[in-house]
Amino acid sequence: MVLINSNTANPTTFVDGIAAIVNPALAVPPLAPIPDGEPAMTARFKVMLEQLRNGTLDPAGFAYVPSWFFPEAVPYYQDLLQDLGPAGPLVLAKREVLGDDRVYTYLVKFGAATWRYRVSIIPDGRVTGLGLEKN
Repeated sequence: MVLINSNTANPTTFVDGIAAIVNPALAVPPLAPIPDGEPAMTARFKVMLEQLRNGTLDPAGFAYVPSWFFPEAVPYYQDLLQDLGPAGPLVLAKREVLGDDRVYTYLVKFGAATWRYRVSIIPDGRVTGLGLEKN
């Protein structure tokens, strides 16, 4: 069990790291580029990243996000993105289906640093999750 005292922390990262220490066979392989069969989605998510930077995300395009997402997470990501500078191209590294959601994970460079950008959407195209974390 992992307890985290932050709404921006990712407990999965801690769990994966601990599991890899206990048993190296449990280490999560690093993300690597995969073929992008949906370039229109990637282009949409690139626009969303810039909207996030500019604080112009439209809440109508989102479904089932926590009540704190727009008042807390969006300003946090906006500040972070402004500090990071221009984003490089989005490189698809993982696409999975979880229930009704399609989850896309991209690698994106900001300067020399690589970040993970994750977006999940439901069948009607609304976003149900969005996150950015250092790779």
